[in-house]
Amino acid sequence: MRVKEKGLTMQTMDQHKSFAESMGHLLKRFCPEDLLKILGEELEQLKAVEAELTEKAKAKEADLHGEASVIETGHLENIITECSRGLAKRPFLELLLDLGSLCLKYGEFTTAKSVYKRIIETAGSDAKLSTLSGKAYAKRAEIRLRQAHWTAAVNDLKKAATLFKKAKDAEGLAMVENSFGVYATEQGDMKKAASHFKKAQTGFEKAGNSERANTALMNLGILASIAGRWEEGLAYYQRILPQFEKLGQVSRLVEVHHNIGMLFLAKGDAKAAINQFDESLNHASLLHYRAFIGMGFLGKAAAYARLTDFPLAMVFVQRALGIFRQLSDHLSIADAYKVKGIIHRELDRPQLAELYFRTSLRLNEEYNNPLNLGETYLELGRLYVRTKEPAKAAQALKRASSYFKRLGALHEAKSAQTLMANA
Repeated sequence: MRVKEKGLTMQTMDQHKSFAESMGHLLKRFCPEDLLKILGEELEQLKAVEAELTEKAKAKEADLHGEASVIETGHLENIITECSRGLAKRPFLELLLDLGSLCLKYGEFTTAKSVYKRIIETAGSDAKLSTLSGKAYAKRAEIRLRQAHWTAAVNDLKKAATLFKKAKDAEGLAMVENSFGVYATEQGDMKKAASHFKKAQTGFEKAGNSERANTALMNLGILASIAGRWEEGLAYYQRILPQFEKLGQVSRLVEVHHNIGMLFLAKGDAKAAINQFDESLNHASLLHYRAFIGMGFLGKAAAYARLTDFPLAMVFVQRALGIFRQLSDHLSIADAYKVKGIIHRELDRPQLAELYFRTSLRLNEEYNNPLNLGETYLELGRLYVRTKEPAKAAQALKRASSYFKRLGALHEAKSAQTLMANA
């Protein structure tokens, strides 16, 4: 137990160090030497005094629990306060945009949203700052999409589009198209999603942003994978993977390896899927990219469940859930409950399996995710086939088939129909 706790502490320390170093690089880009000196002196005093007080507290009470977030150890709010006084408005807002992205990367979603809100309020109706305000709306929408806050996300995207049009910012409009594609995918409208992603790709290419253009292609690969067109999906991924590797775009390597893993998992090749998830996790760990660390753990949990290694599957799904709860990622939590249901079903614990499946369904219905609903109804149908409850099995599988047909996921729809015929 002691070794495990030490490992977690070291991991947290590495994360805090990485965040501080990244923030230091940002500050050097935006701040003049005199401001950097003030920030350095103040932060050193703050850290020294607070570290001393913490050590004194530990000396009095050894069993103290809880660790500060990367935001607190990095003194982000204090830095923002000083920079608001020491920088002109435009460079200050540009700094905030990059700080928001940094918080997003480390899973500090609440702080990131707060930073974007400040940009929007500070920019106000100043036409010269409309692009910066538009980017803040677009980035906040990305967070809200991850947290399944659909209405708020769409409102932000519409405001971003208005500002980008006013500024004649083609790349900004492509960002909005890509996010609308993500939204359409989550809502199950694959035709509309493909249209948005293609517009995004064209917009990014015209703007000369090859990284984002390749990301739009990756999203088209995801759509192909969902539809069961695996060779097409793999072709998209293999097209963009060497480009991400050549340019050293590690954050994109995280995503593409994860998506290839999901494709192999859908095809039924669990071992190949685990290899891809490990590739993704290796890159994500270097970047402390918490969202994809959680998704990688969940992917491995599902793969190990396929391989009937249920102890490992449970370990990884528990790790994933811990991260998803911290990020308020409701749809991933629902997906994790589905995997837990599969584990308990295969271990012949039908009541526990049904509870997890129904909880997953409730969350997916609450946040309106048709793909996860289809997948969970399919797994629930398999449970009822196993427990010899044909009426319940038929009802669940019929719903699964309906969702899959709506999504164009014909391979999964066929699986549901085959099970129905044999129920």
